[in-house]
Amino acid sequence: SQSTSQPTYQSTSSKYNNNSYNSYKNNNNYQSTNYRDREHTRSNNYSNQTIKTLPTPTISTDFNFKYSEHERLGPLPTPSPSSIETFIQPSEAIEKEIKIRRGMTVAELSQAIGVKAYKLKKMIGELLGYTPRSDESIVPLEAAELCVAESGALPKIVIDRKRTNIKGQGKKNLNNSDFPSRPPIVTVMGHVDHGKTTLLDTLRGTKIAATEAGGITQRVSAFSVTVPSGEKITFIDTPGHAAFARMRSRGARVTDLVILVVSAIDGVQPQTIESIKYATSCGVPIVVAINKCDLSHANPLNIRSQLTQYNLFAEDLGGDVQMVEISAKFATGIQTLLDAVLLQSAVLDPRADIQCSADGFVLETISRQGVGIVVTILVLNGTLRVGDTFVAGSCFGKVRSLLVNDIPVKEGQPGYPVSVIGLKGIPSAGDDFIVVESESRAKEVVRLREEHKKTLKLRRQQAIAQAVSDHNCKEQLVIIKGDTTGTVEAITDCINAVPIDEVAMRIVRSGVGPVTESDIQVASALDKIIIYTFNVKTTINIQNLAKNENIEIRYFDIIFSLLDDIHKTLSSLLEPIKEVDVKGTAEIREVFTVTGKRQRHEQYVVAGCRVLQGQLERGHMYRVLRKGEVIFEGKLSSMRQHKENTLLVESGAECGLIFERFTESKVGDTVQSVEFRLTPRVLPEDIFSPKSVETEETENQSVLDDKQQEEQEEQ
Repeated sequence: SQSTSQPTYQSTSSKYNNNSYNSYKNNNNYQSTNYRDREHTRSNNYSNQTIKTLPTPTISTDFNFKYSEHERLGPLPTPSPSSIETFIQPSEAIEKEIKIRRGMTVAELSQAIGVKAYKLKKMIGELLGYTPRSDESIVPLEAAELCVAESGALPKIVIDRKRTNIKGQGKKNLNNSDFPSRPPIVTVMGHVDHGKTTLLDTLRGTKIAATEAGGITQRVSAFSVTVPSGEKITFIDTPGHAAFARMRSRGARVTDLVILVVSAIDGVQPQTIESIKYATSCGVPIVVAINKCDLSHANPLNIRSQLTQYNLFAEDLGGDVQMVEISAKFATGIQTLLDAVLLQSAVLDPRADIQCSADGFVLETISRQGVGIVVTILVLNGTLRVGDTFVAGSCFGKVRSLLVNDIPVKEGQPGYPVSVIGLKGIPSAGDDFIVVESESRAKEVVRLREEHKKTLKLRRQQAIAQAVSDHNCKEQLVIIKGDTTGTVEAITDCINAVPIDEVAMRIVRSGVGPVTESDIQVASALDKIIIYTFNVKTTINIQNLAKNENIEIRYFDIIFSLLDDIHKTLSSLLEPIKEVDVKGTAEIREVFTVTGKRQRHEQYVVAGCRVLQGQLERGHMYRVLRKGEVIFEGKLSSMRQHKENTLLVESGAECGLIFERFTESKVGDTVQSVEFRLTPRVLPEDIFSPKSVETEETENQSVLDDKQQEEQEEQ
């Protein structure tokens, strides 16, 4: 008989409560698909003699639903042969092209190539000899090219000007009538010692020319002058020495008008011609000031005639160039010169936008004790205010203070030179200056520009290293320290202009300010290094430290004295010319062997000679020639005549010669008694030639070509 009550599950091994488990199954119509659950139920039912069949899940086996669907919709259409794309095997291998740019980080390059960052670091370490520290480290452009090539792809360099270049309005809308007028920018140019600084001293009532070392200008200065008519003019004074060619070039590019100072005594000189080329290439009008007309032997008419060779024709001779005869020393003709400048300025009508972000041009950078880095800039557009974040070359900062003619101001207007304090770093003269929206943007631009700067420096060092290894070139290591970035730049340009052939000078480091302990530490780790200083002083502690490390520090305050010393230093590295002076000539008539008296086993080869010309001396050097070729060059170990030692054998006499470490004499050989003179070699005087205008135009044209190529790629 079947029991109506639900029995309990007696198994002690089960972890389930039997009553609750079975009630859950009965109340919820539970369908178990678990083998263990079915076994529990089966054992329960068997123990109570009750057989319960659990329902099994049904699985659909209708696999023909697709076919029925197709039958309902009809047969599939057959594609036409023209619609089938056939595979054509390429005849040549297709190379993958990867675009790279300057300033890419390890993370960016690894993503572009498709390799892990750690593998890329290892690859860079094998190529360059050092491993980047992090994924945000900058990869040099040359290393990026090699890494792409190693991955089997074709590198393509693109110029990312949107990231590296930040340009302001510049001189784009100078003549827009909607903008307010600004003071004209006038650059004074000419040959050295023609009176440029004296002219500017007369205009502003100072005596700067009398305090300059050597009586020549060696830095760029800018100031604003109020003329008697009440108008303001900004003047830029440029050096006239040949080493400061880049300063004159920058002055011509940023100015509205050029005053060309020519001495009525010396006439047109090399830097005069160079200044004319810079001004005409930039399309800047010229006003000629013929100086030193107060002297009795001055000839202004001759100056007008000389300038016609360079397409400068005076107005009184039917031309369009204003030429004014002045005397800067006695202030004669100054007002006429100012009237000519104001007339030309009225024709140009320079204007600037004062509402846009400020941008300008770095004229000079100097390090002042107690103040820090002071940058003199020329504001071209916009208004520069205290607190603005800016970028100058490869440096950035925030304006902490502004000075105009050493007077603190709150803002700098277009057309005025302004001294800025608050820069983190030392920019180069000629760098662009522009206000940016945030410090993060400034850091990004500076990071990329620093990489470009390092690449140029690396190329110069690689060229020197290649020349040293290939041509047995001797190099001299130097450290350059100057008072301003302009002078350091001029010295660096002169050194880099020296052709790398037999000798080269490599600049280990350069900077503005006095010699520091860090400079001494760098110099102490290198051999035979020289520290050149220009217009800077060195403390006693640094002098003692350099003396203890045997490091030579050379001090200069005149540019041509420093260049002369560099010229002598490089010339001393050249191998001297070996000149031969033949004192006597002899012919070997007989060769025989003799045995030593003290040591019987030693034998000596004696060359029996007859002196044909001159005389033979015991202390001279000797050469043995066979068929015109030198087979021995050295000294004598013995000279005898009539079996007696002798020091001199005259022409026509015979003697026996024993050469040191040479026993291969033959009858018929020629013996020469010679003296060697070492004549020092000197490098040419024009090795410090500056970069020409044509070279700069070629570089500018290449930049324009790159820009046009980039625009075509974007289209």
